[in-house]
Order: sequence, then C-alpha cells, then structure tokens
Amino acid sequence: MEYKKIEISHRQQIEQIRKKAGNILLSHSFYTLFLWQETMKLSIYLEEDFFVVKYGLMGEGSYFCPCGNKEKILSFIQTHCENEELRLFYIDETSKELIEERFQDLFKFEYDRGSCEYIYERQEHILKQGKNYQRIRREINHLASNYTLRTEILTKKNLSVSRIVVEGWNKNHIEEKSNMTMEDISVAESAIKNFSELGLLGVLVYVDEKPMATAIGCEITNDTYGIQVAKMCEKKEGLMFYLLEQMFKVISNQYTYVNGDDDMNIEGIRIHKQKMKPVRMNEVWKVESRL
Repeated sequence: MEYKKIEISHRQQIEQIRKKAGNILLSHSFYTLFLWQETMKLSIYLEEDFFVVKYGLMGEGSYFCPCGNKEKILSFIQTHCENEELRLFYIDETSKELIEERFQDLFKFEYDRGSCEYIYERQEHILKQGKNYQRIRREINHLASNYTLRTEILTKKNLSVSRIVVEGWNKNHIEEKSNMTMEDISVAESAIKNFSELGLLGVLVYVDEKPMATAIGCEITNDTYGIQVAKMCEKKEGLMFYLLEQMFKVISNQYTYVNGDDDMNIEGIRIHKQKMKPVRMNEVWKVESRL
C-alpha cells in the first residue's frame, strides 16, 4: 500500500467516501486531514471507495480507523494484524461494532475521552436563552461593556490580519501551548494560506479596533459545520465566547449543529468546551491488537 501526501485534489473523493459511509467525525473530514497532516505526520492510502490514514506521530503500526467499504476495512485490519502490532485511533461507534463483530477478542478498546468531539446547537448559541447560557451571556456582556467590538468576515483582503492574530497567539500563549499534546500553529497557518482554495469560512474580531481573535471552519455533514481554528492573541474574559458566537452567526442556516472539535485532554480547553453546553458528544475509541 502506497501512502501519499494529502492534497487538495483529494477533497471530493475523501468527502464522498466519508459521507457515504456515514462517518460524521471531524477527525476524518478532508479538511482536518489536510490541515493537520504536518503536525500529526499523516499520509493517506486512497481508493475509489476506501481510505486509510497513517498516523506517523504515534509510531509504526498506527492509523486512523479506516473509512469506506466495510469489507475493505475488515481486510485491512486482518492483513495488518497478521503482519504487525496494529493501533487504530478515532474509531466511531459504528466502526467499533463492525470490528468487534468480526474480530471479537482480538482488540482491546479504550474509550478516548480526549478525542471525543463536542457538538453544539447553532441557533441556541446565537440566542443564548435560559439558565444554560447565563454565564456565557454574562461574560459577553461584560466584554461588550468594557470594549468596542467589531467583527469582519474573512476574505482575501483581511487574511493577513487573521495571520497576525495567529502569530500573536503563538507568541503570547506559551503556557497554553506547553499543555498541548500537539503543536497546532501550522494548522492555523495552513488554514489561512489555503483559505480560498479550500472554500473555508471565517471571522475576525477586533477589540478597540485591534485585531484580537479569529475563527475558521468548514462543512462536516449536511447539517453540521466544524470549527478548525479558534485563536485569540490576548486572553480576555468572554472573548472566546464572543468569537464563537460571531462564527455561529455567519454559518449558513442550513447547518443546525456546530462541531467544536475535541479537547485533547487539556483541562482548560475541556472546561471551556463544557461551559459552551454541548448537546451531545461524538464518542470515539482507540484500540490495539492483542497479538
């Protein structure tokens, strides 16, 4: 099997395979694979109805759970179990059941809490009614009462300003980055560099006319949008809530939900995402063969 760099030309094929298979994970979307390939050392083997991603950062024998044709998924697992110790990551519930049914006790599944994805109801976050959103309302109102806020939709004209925000985050958030299992600055840089070609959507928030925060997203399913980048160059109470509110507002009404990605087992990120009151989680598992 020949694994290749993930190219923009692969987008349509990867997305067709993923959506036909019913895979709703942000982790398996073309946009995630393309943007994270440098950080996670990803490469792809791609057929007409099947793909598998090698997860180089985790070492030999490590892959994202294969996606597509079920028999090809099972054949891949069988072949690799015979030849090497196999580790699979980002396994959704459907794939878990498929693997368990065919291979029974061959694998030890581990619930991967840090890779579970937070799903938010888009319109509820725009309206923010009721007790669930009381804290978010309070923090945004505090921010708005102390600063002048302005939002721009990202275009070719202000992408360079978005890059300034990302560079500011990279420079000023040393402690936050030290807690990350993976350095994600290249993800944001790639999203900005390939913004137009990938057909991404984003916003830029100014605080007292200073560019302070930026968010970028993409479609995951017909009813769910995904957040790929959310950065602020200075920490201000309520700013991340405000940034995401602005992002939710520019996402088309076609999308009922927003996938806020995982928390990477980082306590601060987990606390923030839980404060956002997800309506559900996309649960995932990881496994390694018992051989």
